[in-house]
Amino acid sequence: SLQVDAVKGQASKLGIMIGDELVRINDTNITPGNWKDYYMAANCPFRMTLLRKTVQTKAVVASTAEGDEKLTVVKAILSDDDGEGGGSTGHNGTGNNDHNNSQNGNSNAPADVTYAPKPASLPSRYNVITRTVTVKPYGMSVASGTVKVKEVKGAALEDGVRVGDEIISIAGVRVEAMDWKEIFRSAACPFPITYIVDNPEASAAEQLSFFNELDAPEGSFGIGLGEGDFNALKAKAQE
Repeated sequence: SLQVDAVKGQASKLGIMIGDELVRINDTNITPGNWKDYYMAANCPFRMTLLRKTVQTKAVVASTAEGDEKLTVVKAILSDDDGEGGGSTGHNGTGNNDHNNSQNGNSNAPADVTYAPKPASLPSRYNVITRTVTVKPYGMSVASGTVKVKEVKGAALEDGVRVGDEIISIAGVRVEAMDWKEIFRSAACPFPITYIVDNPEASAAEQLSFFNELDAPEGSFGIGLGEGDFNALKAKAQE
C-alpha cells in the first residue's frame, strides 16, 4: 500500500494525515511502482483519493474496548499555491486483497473496502494522557535511546508529567527515540504531547478515559487516542 509518511504545506492545510493511503491520482488507480510518475505529470489543480483508517467504538467496559476498523475515502484537490503537494509517501508492501484489486483496476470503489479486526483487550493499568505544552523550556528530560521521561521539573511537573511516562506522539506526530527531540523543538506552542502511563492505582473512571477517546478522529493531533496511539498502547500492554 502507499501510506503517507510526512505531511506539510498545502497537504497539511487540506487535512491530509500521516497514515492515509493514496489510491488514485485524478481518475487513475496508482501503485507503489507508478505513483510518483503520475504525481509529477499531473497538472495543478488535480485530485488525489486517499483511504483513512478510523476506529469506531461499539462498547466500553472497565478494561476492554471492542471496535471496528474501517476505511473511509478522503479526497483532496491540490493546487500549485506552494509549488508542491507537501506530502510524501512510503509503501509497506502490505494491504488487504480488496485494496490490491482496486489498484489493479477492479471496479469496486474504495468506499467498499473495509476492515473488521477488533483490538485486543488491554490490561486496565495502562492509560493514555495528553498534556499541552505552553512554554519552552518545558522541564522534561528523556532517557537516552528511549522515549521514557527520566526527569521532570518546572512546567512539566506542574502539568502532571511523571518519571516513567512514555511519549508516543508530539503535536500529532508519532515519535521514536531518534526523532522525538527534533519534533519537540520544532513544534510551536501550544502543542499536545500524548503519553502512555503505567498507573496501577488509577480509578475505574481513569481506566476508562482513553477508551472513551476512541471516538476522536484518526490523527487528531495528539488530542484523544488515535488508531496509531491505540496500537502503541496495545504493544506496550503485551510486553
